Amino acid sequence: MRKVFIVDPNEDFSTILAGALRAQFQVEVYSDGTRALERIRGVHPDVVILDLLVPGIPGLELLKTIRAERLRPAVVVTSDFLSDFVVNALQRYQADYVIRKPCSISSVTDLLEEILAGAEAALPQAPEPDSAVSSILLALNMP
Repeated sequence: MRKVFIVDPNEDFSTILAGALRAQFQVEVYSDGTRALERIRGVHPDVVILDLLVPGIPGLELLKTIRAERLRPAVVVTSDFLSDFVVNALQRYQADYVIRKPCSISSVTDLLEEILAGAEAALPQAPEPDSAVSSILLALNMP
C-alpha cells in the first residue's frame, strides 16, 4: 500500500485529510517537522503533504533536507502564505506541487491520485527477453 505523510500543525485539516486518504493509502500524520523528518528517513513515503509553517524544522528547511538527502518522495506543499521568496525557494528545492490554503480535501485527494498514477506510468518497463537479446546482438554488430 502506498504511504502518505501529512506534516501539518492544523489538527482539523490533518484529521479530515487523513480520514479521506486512509481507504487508499497508509497515512501517518505529524504536527512537527523534526519527528516527520526522522520517519521520512526511515519509512520512505511515496508522498509528503507539507505545510510550510510546521514547527520544529520549518517546511522550507524540511523540503531542502529531503532533496539534499535524495529521499525522493513527491512533496505537495500547502500554505496560506506564498511570497516571491517562498515561491522561488519552492522551485529551487523542487516541490512537486503547491496548493494554496484554504483548499478542499477533494482537491488534495485528486492530486495525490494523479501524482501516484504518473509515478507508476513513469516506471521503466522491462524489455521482452527476445528484444533485449536482439538489441545486445545488434549493438555488437551481430545480425
